[in-house]
Amino acid sequence: MWQEACIVNVSGESSKSTGNNLGEVSGHSCSGVIVDRQRGLVLSHGIAFSPYLPDGFTSQQVRQQGWCKPQETDRFNIEVIVRPRLGNGQPEASSRCLQPIQQPIAAATSAGGKLAYDLESAPERKCSAELLLLWRCTDFDDAVRKLMPKYDGWHFDEPPNSPADNRRDTSHQIEAVQSCVKTDWMAEVSLSWFALLKLKESEKGAESSVVVAEEHARIGSPVLAVGTPFGILCPSVFMNSLAKGIVCNTAGRGGALILTDARCLPGTEGGPLFTVDRDGKGLLLGLVAAPLCWKANEWIGLSLVCSFRAALDSLSRLVPWPLITAAAVPHSSLEPPLPALSQLEKSVVMVEAGKIWGSGVVVHMDQSKVYLLTCRHVIGSSSRVNVVLYHAQNVRVVGHVVYATPSESVYDLAVVEFPNPGVELVPVRKTRRYNLGEQCFAAGYGLFGQNQRLKPTVTAGVLSNVISWQDNPIMLQSTCAVHAGVSGGALFDQQGQLMGIVVSNAKDVQLKACYPHLNFIIPSTSFAKVMKRFVQSKHVGCLSELDNNDHFLQDLWKLQEPKPLLQSKM
Repeated sequence: MWQEACIVNVSGESSKSTGNNLGEVSGHSCSGVIVDRQRGLVLSHGIAFSPYLPDGFTSQQVRQQGWCKPQETDRFNIEVIVRPRLGNGQPEASSRCLQPIQQPIAAATSAGGKLAYDLESAPERKCSAELLLLWRCTDFDDAVRKLMPKYDGWHFDEPPNSPADNRRDTSHQIEAVQSCVKTDWMAEVSLSWFALLKLKESEKGAESSVVVAEEHARIGSPVLAVGTPFGILCPSVFMNSLAKGIVCNTAGRGGALILTDARCLPGTEGGPLFTVDRDGKGLLLGLVAAPLCWKANEWIGLSLVCSFRAALDSLSRLVPWPLITAAAVPHSSLEPPLPALSQLEKSVVMVEAGKIWGSGVVVHMDQSKVYLLTCRHVIGSSSRVNVVLYHAQNVRVVGHVVYATPSESVYDLAVVEFPNPGVELVPVRKTRRYNLGEQCFAAGYGLFGQNQRLKPTVTAGVLSNVISWQDNPIMLQSTCAVHAGVSGGALFDQQGQLMGIVVSNAKDVQLKACYPHLNFIIPSTSFAKVMKRFVQSKHVGCLSELDNNDHFLQDLWKLQEPKPLLQSKM
């Protein structure tokens, strides 16, 4: 399935100004996917076509009708770079990549100093293509406008230009959402516009290339993004690179917007996002819309994807002669996500303290009360907070802060109780063993704030570090992408057991840089016994044991090199 990905290169006389002169000859490229080899049909992102469209494309009429068929197609040339499909004897590497157990990919194994890919497959070939249609996926566009408003500081990087232009002009960064009066030409094809192409030479007798998932994307499902970083820059090196991740969240009608932690790069716009069905076969789930997400100048570390079914549904509604309809594409059922991730919305809740929000994790419940853990800095000085329950249609329950550690304490924790509305308990991990490199998942209400009616966002990673003191874990670190709003959220293992409470990601104050894939977690072993005694006795005094004033540990959590306890006499 990964060989259905391709590169779309558009070159010719630009009608837009890129900082030099109008009418300059340039090239823009991105990725795409061959959806039907026999008919030569290719889907891609619209961003590569933006410099060559007439000024009328930005008119109100085109925006309202949601599609455009350029008339002056002789102003630009389209070249699609493809790789021939492997023979029947070759393994389908990308499907195996999505399995839990990672194994070397046969097609990428070196042999005799050369890549096995070069030895077993023909080189790339260039095919001329024509642009049939540009269209806007309305469901995806609506979801982007709602979730990522301009005033929240969202923007996305543009794909690379041709190899001749090795400069990166940051003035042309694309904003996620444009107001109706914005006339910037790049904005009109940013994110939600896609291109339907037809190869001038189709493969006669070839079977349809892709199978599309018939269900909506599910949080936690494994995915594989395929695309070519930097577009046409160097296909021999970068073509059809793989990025593995999971579905982190979905939004919009029919799950039109998909967030994934598969790490894509500029140039992969339009590339396919695959998942697997119940038989382990690859399914086309979406098209990459924005590989680099930024919010308030902080890198998010997630990729934005348009659901493939949403894109096809929009196409079939817009034109009377759809070359592709959702019903005509072969489809199959998704492989269910890990059981550990199937009930997260009943275990991880949103905690609101005024205008501040964060996450919380249910750690105990009885017939009348539910107790959750969150971070002290989430509740601030509040004695009452709102607990938002996604699975109960975003019902807000008033919670009372039972205990919060002092600001100078090692652990940033708070305990909240609220009436039992039927929230499912997350079992606390009982073992003291944490295995470096084991897969883990961070869950919380990051990025999108209050009133968005989203499930908790889940990101995958590995346990990257365990800091211990006197044989007790006192800090965990993971490679899961963690963002503002996830504080107080959970770090789970593959069995759904709670490994710890997420405190924060890493930031460089001087550089004003955020590192979402380096974060800090309070181990569950630091609070499990204390919480057990508290729920048995209901004596608040038990919780004072969460207050740890050890100066050595304080220095560690402040990222300061702790002083040795014993000074040398030398």
